[in-house]
Amino acid sequence: MSQPTRLGAELEVLLSYAASKWILAVGKTISTIAHSKRKSLGHCFPS
Repeated sequence: MSQPTRLGAELEVLLSYAASKWILAVGKTISTIAHSKRKSLGHCFPS
């Protein structure tokens, strides 16, 4: 009965891969939003 365990391992790898991709995408989005917010704040409050 090695089939279920093999499937579980493949699913685990796939899930961790998807999770890392999602985390990267979220991080990129957050940094982009923060960058644009900082830009607009700089326009509102010029030093």
